[in-house]
Amino acid sequence: MTKSLFIVAYKRQKILFKTLRKLKLCKNYKEFRILIIYQDVDKNTLRKIKKIDPNIDVIKTQYSKKKSALYKVCRNSFIGFKKCFENYKSEYVIFLEDDILPSYDFLEFHNYIISRYRSDKKFFAVNSFSREYKNNINSVFNSNKNFSYSKFMYGIGKGWSVSFEKWFILKKMYKEVLKFQPNVAFDVFFDKEIKTKFFVVMPYRSRCLEQVSHGMHSKIDDVNNPHWIDWKKSFLAKKNYKIKDYNFIYNMKFSWRKDCLNYTLFNIFKVKIKHTKYYIQILIKNIIGQNKYYLIRNYIKESFF
Repeated sequence: MTKSLFIVAYKRQKILFKTLRKLKLCKNYKEFRILIIYQDVDKNTLRKIKKIDPNIDVIKTQYSKKKSALYKVCRNSFIGFKKCFENYKSEYVIFLEDDILPSYDFLEFHNYIISRYRSDKKFFAVNSFSREYKNNINSVFNSNKNFSYSKFMYGIGKGWSVSFEKWFILKKMYKEVLKFQPNVAFDVFFDKEIKTKFFVVMPYRSRCLEQVSHGMHSKIDDVNNPHWIDWKKSFLAKKNYKIKDYNFIYNMKFSWRKDCLNYTLFNIFKVKIKHTKYYIQILIKNIIGQNKYYLIRNYIKESFF
């Protein structure tokens, strides 16, 4: 079966080209079918993409001005997953935003984790980001920090992948957010569904780095942000390095966000208690149907808030 990677892009040609050139340096690059979902792409940009790699497929999307930026990103990413899973018949798919630089073993890491966990019904996705980089993990766990990873109760983002086995769940969530919550970031919408039912895998050292630019959620000034500085330190930026065996660590430290919890029995219980309201909402939605649920929900919001 095919393995695919798609990129969602809009206007930022230099940013995209830097990402594409970095991606071509990744180990295993030739194993993947590459697709770009490019909003309002022009012929000159298309020509430059093909010059980098003539085998890259490009889908052009266009939207009315009434559509929000969040809707467009959500729709473009849905098109990417649908094309890769249903047309390319991919066994798994990686979603990379145009400003996310991959590490040399970015694809190798996803290959390994997907192969290792895809048959686990509780496994949902692989994330690529981290901001850990300190050396103390070597002495504590007697393992190589560069190639360590763990399971977490968290959502998705920053160079993430899912296997074909989870496509029907992902597709259902995309359709719901596009129809009923078009102005909500899809990763925010997916968050509770993923963290309350599944685990995601994330590395100790980051396999990606966001390029500093003026984007939807980033600014040029972020280069001075302690969060981004730590992220850059964690990123394995070398063009080539020896890839060692990936090591699973049960209770690995992770400081991206406080709500990113290790996948342990205690934390599973903790999350279930915390999200009781969400489980009730899901129950109501299943009983009365999505259409009625959102009609009532929107009416209550407009009337009382």
